[in-house]
Amino acid sequence: MDSNKQSIPKTRTYIAQHLKKAFRINKVPVPWGPAVIAGLSTGIPLLTGIILHEPGLGMLATMGAFVNVYMRDETARQRFVKLSCILLGLAFSIMLGTLAAPSLLASAAAISFIGAAATFLCGISGVLLPAGYMFVLVCGMAISLPADPGLFAYRGLIVLLGGIPALLLCMIPLAFHRYGPEKRMLSTLYQKLATMLESLNTSDYPLLRLETGELLQQTKKKIYKSMISRRKENRSLQQIYEITTAADQLFWALVSTEDQQISVPAAYPRMLRTIARTLPKRSSTLTVDWQVLGNIKEDDDFHPALQEAFVYLMGATENPSSKLEVSTRSLKEAISTRWSIRGLYHYTTIFSASMKMGLLVLVAYGVAIMIQAPHPSWVPIGCASVLIAATATASIYRGIQLMIGTCIGGLLASLLLFLESTSIVIVLSVAIMQFIIKTLAVKNYALAAVFITPISLLLVSLAHPVDSPIAFVNVRIIDILLGCSLGLAGMLVLSPHSASKRLDRTFAAALDAQAKLLKTYAKKHHNQEIKILSNIVLRSLKRTSTLYDQAFNEITHRPYHVEEDFPILIRVQKVGYLTIDAIRNEQLKEKKEELLACSELLTAMSAYFKTTPISYKGRIKWNQNLDVSSFLDDKSIPLFTAVTDLYQEILSAETNTSSAP
Repeated sequence: MDSNKQSIPKTRTYIAQHLKKAFRINKVPVPWGPAVIAGLSTGIPLLTGIILHEPGLGMLATMGAFVNVYMRDETARQRFVKLSCILLGLAFSIMLGTLAAPSLLASAAAISFIGAAATFLCGISGVLLPAGYMFVLVCGMAISLPADPGLFAYRGLIVLLGGIPALLLCMIPLAFHRYGPEKRMLSTLYQKLATMLESLNTSDYPLLRLETGELLQQTKKKIYKSMISRRKENRSLQQIYEITTAADQLFWALVSTEDQQISVPAAYPRMLRTIARTLPKRSSTLTVDWQVLGNIKEDDDFHPALQEAFVYLMGATENPSSKLEVSTRSLKEAISTRWSIRGLYHYTTIFSASMKMGLLVLVAYGVAIMIQAPHPSWVPIGCASVLIAATATASIYRGIQLMIGTCIGGLLASLLLFLESTSIVIVLSVAIMQFIIKTLAVKNYALAAVFITPISLLLVSLAHPVDSPIAFVNVRIIDILLGCSLGLAGMLVLSPHSASKRLDRTFAAALDAQAKLLKTYAKKHHNQEIKILSNIVLRSLKRTSTLYDQAFNEITHRPYHVEEDFPILIRVQKVGYLTIDAIRNEQLKEKKEELLACSELLTAMSAYFKTTPISYKGRIKWNQNLDVSSFLDDKSIPLFTAVTDLYQEILSAETNTSSAP
């Protein structure tokens, strides 16, 4: 009894902490430009429909304008290709929904398929929020329209036409700042490099190395792909390439010095931040502090790799070549990799999330039909809205935010519907609210959700006048609350530990990739194969950190405490980066036997993770007497030290498990 009483305050504190996080206002800049684009993208097709005396067509065309919500800070080619594919996907969604509308079974299958397929495709292509949600929304809207399968091509064409102005508006900002996205990416990267440089020899360094390494690979991939598509040589493009190369050199120089007690003067990270601040500015030229540069060149105690990286950076900012001296083949080799369906299934939660989305959307639609909901498609739409978050914790937050925002938004929608505004006023209201949503979504989704409900109801009322606004709003609120509840409940019931169950296999895959890279390098394979394997190692490190984050944020009781795996995560990451660094610098070119011994030990540790169940207490006793070759006792080589440290970390975890009651 006493223990139960004591647990009540703890439970209240736990709930209060999460509610506080759910309604925390994020301190991020307001995206005024994208907000204006969002308002115009929504208003143009609606206004066109009003002018043509076809408000229903205007509402239909607005579904294509939803493509603007996927706009991110990306290069021109990447944005155009991504948004074009999404627009085609939205058109396909409304066509499939139109074909399936006459049959309840076909409608359920269609919206379930769209949810699963859109989630999977967005997952493998890296499309961020709202990910597959908009496709479910458009398909659900098509199902709710008057059933007429013969109009499927016509409706698809209207959606495409409605999305074209939005697509063009999204491309306009890039015309005024040609290399703006690339420079903003590099600015963010240099800010992170400055923080990483400051954190040398501190407890914050391992996590910053992980974050900076992932950001570096993401930036290189986007910039190199952009350069491959436009090979026109000019000074600006050359400088972007050289600054990217300098960032790459600086990161790997930091990796190679992390175990050495190096004192970094405050002027060096400050110089990186100065470059980061001036990069995004359109008219400013990059300048360097020549006094700081002189100090770097004359500092005999400064690490040679860091000296070389800083000197290269100075040359890239001051005197970039006028000719782009890098081939398309070299750019492709720098980012080339291999992937497989098997890898996506075992080492990511993309398949799990896709199946969960498809099944729960199907269940939500079935429940809506069973209770004879007036607008059954609204229930799966509410369900899908909470399933698109990256982690379980984020889904809980999103569900709470959406439910409260919908209830408050219902009051605003009731007021707007009671006013019986003219069509022009409705168009202006929708455009303004879309602008507000874009500005508030980055602050807190609950604030944006307040205006999502009025927009949805005004769009429906524009095409089909509403007789009873109160009843109409109440149905919307009930359907969304029901859909959110079903989504949250299903998320907790269906594969609640999908991330933590894959964590051991992902560690094993990362170690296998590192072992294969070392073995291939020792056997003197072709340079192209080495680059591909290096990129595979980097991708495996990204997967381990992503999966660990998802496992850490699982809501329900986990099979074991994921926190116990954090030291192993950090050491696996360290071994991976040092492996690539040693190969880049050719430090171990003549140490074939040592490399093979290191590869063998990594393979043995990988086998341990492959054969263990998902519980520390249930892990089998592995061979603690495994021969750690004397070749790896050379403490002067950071890679060998990191591998033996990882080995000892696993032994320590196993010993602690064995002694646990």
